[in-house]
Amino acid sequence: MKGSNWYKIKNQSGVIEIDIYDEIGGWGIYAADFKRELEDVASGGGPIVLNLNSPGGDVFEGIAVYHAVSKYRDRITVNITGVAASIASVVALAGSRLVMGQGTFLMIHDAWTIILGTAKNLRQRADTLDQIDMEMVGIYEQNSNLSRGDLIAAMDNETWYSPDQAYQAGFAEAIEDYGEIAAKSIAFDWRSYGYQRVPQQLWQARRHAVAPRTERELEDSLVALGYSKKQAERISAKGYGALQGDPAQTNSQGDPGDVANAIRELTQIIK
Repeated sequence: MKGSNWYKIKNQSGVIEIDIYDEIGGWGIYAADFKRELEDVASGGGPIVLNLNSPGGDVFEGIAVYHAVSKYRDRITVNITGVAASIASVVALAGSRLVMGQGTFLMIHDAWTIILGTAKNLRQRADTLDQIDMEMVGIYEQNSNLSRGDLIAAMDNETWYSPDQAYQAGFAEAIEDYGEIAAKSIAFDWRSYGYQRVPQQLWQARRHAVAPRTERELEDSLVALGYSKKQAERISAKGYGALQGDPAQTNSQGDPGDVANAIRELTQIIK
């Protein structure tokens, strides 16, 4: 088995398990690597289970992963165990059956990119993004009961589907209780992806995953940031409760779990 930072593929007693638990196409590992390894393992036949928890990633790499996986569509069940956002929502539809766990999300939106160049470069890239959007719309349309117009509108609005909503839309075939979803499994740093409508549940999961769990843990974090033990104790005594507050409001997409920034804000207040 070859491992990487965003996927693992293994054969477990005749059942091929694929775990995609990070940004697709990240860390210098590309879809071509994924495709080669999958072909090596899948050539012997047998059922395939894809466990998916990804905030998205490179749209071109994600499309390539989708096509690599969908080659074995009849053998594949996809389980969303956390989040399938952006291009990961396309990968989620590569199998014959999509199952979502309670508390998980599937998100679709328009493809976007960052580019520097001339007006000609920008127009060419815009045309490419339009083509990618239409390819994604086609995939969503084949794997849901939504119309093309509904899907285009949903993508424009960055739509996050809960399991019940995904089931009603025809994306998911079943909803299962995987037990409590560990906060760390969906605690991505959502600020870094430029998403505008991240559900509050995900900010809450992020906060629980990274916020100090005790005053002592907050003190240790302060000391690690360069404060003296005495300063850390004073700030922690007055500020720990503030870090346990509610996540960002609906109209704000700040990260309530960013401990370093929260501590810096506290030190401006507590003097």
